[in-house]
Amino acid sequence: MSEVLADLSERFGRFFLEGWPVKLAGAFLLWAFGPWKGDYGVLVTLVVLDTLTGVWASLREGRSVRSSAMKIKSLSKLFLYFAALLLAALVDKGLGLRAVDLTLGLLIATEALSVLENLQRIAPAHPLWERLRGLIRR
Repeated sequence: MSEVLADLSERFGRFFLEGWPVKLAGAFLLWAFGPWKGDYGVLVTLVVLDTLTGVWASLREGRSVRSSAMKIKSLSKLFLYFAALLLAALVDKGLGLRAVDLTLGLLIATEALSVLENLQRIAPAHPLWERLRGLIRR
């Protein structure tokens, strides 16, 4: 049994490392988005933080967390973000605008706000929230 699993693992790994579909997809992504930007890493980090703080806040509020609902929500968010970034990249290619930077900025701001909202749900009486409200009102 372990020999079969080892063989499958080797074939699967070889397909993803040497297979033309993966190379083609990688070439398309590199063409569309260009080289890796640090903002992509910030967005990925904030998406992970949003998910973790959202789960923490829901558990703290006594709500149940179901993996099937989280999977659908997370995958749909990732798909929409990818589609928005892909569309912005194509606009950049065609019109020479900085649509990717604008889209990344909007997505990062959205995720950062969501993380702050989740943190407020976790610790609603923390004095930081009043300070932030004061800064926003100015």
